[in-house]
Amino acid sequence: MTATFSDGGQASFAEAVAQMEPLLVDLQAAPAFPFLSHPEVPRARGIYLFSEHGAPAYVGQTRNLRSRLRQQTGEKSTHFSASFAYRIAEADAAASGMDVKRTRAALSSDPAFAELFTATRSRVHDMDVQFIEVDDPIVRTMFEMYVALTLNTVEYNSFETH
Repeated sequence: MTATFSDGGQASFAEAVAQMEPLLVDLQAAPAFPFLSHPEVPRARGIYLFSEHGAPAYVGQTRNLRSRLRQQTGEKSTHFSASFAYRIAEADAAASGMDVKRTRAALSSDPAFAELFTATRSRVHDMDVQFIEVDDPIVRTMFEMYVALTLNTVEYNSFETH
């Protein structure tokens, strides 16, 4: 879906906001399968939603759905490319008392954390994912945040950069 804005400023923002709910309906109606079971994942811009046991867990945006979902679910993906699995592992590590106030590289080199990260990559690999194409980068960015807040995926969608 590509947005067309008639003018700048508040009217453009209002037009983008008006697209949020219909896009959410489309996303929630999209087929939900583990990545490798999806019949066809396009090389298109879009939004993806991971769910575990039917509960929304993480939303992301990308310029290439197929490539990004492969990165998020790959068993050899790194702390940069499998950011959802990394965030789960980081939360689990913190809950166990591990010092997570380190750079991603330093934390990832810790053997105890590496074991957690390997387990969470496998967990994400098995989660259902839904996606829709959203071409416009402004609408895509707004929609990512809208989904995270609406479906309460903020535990892993911190929107903090790394």
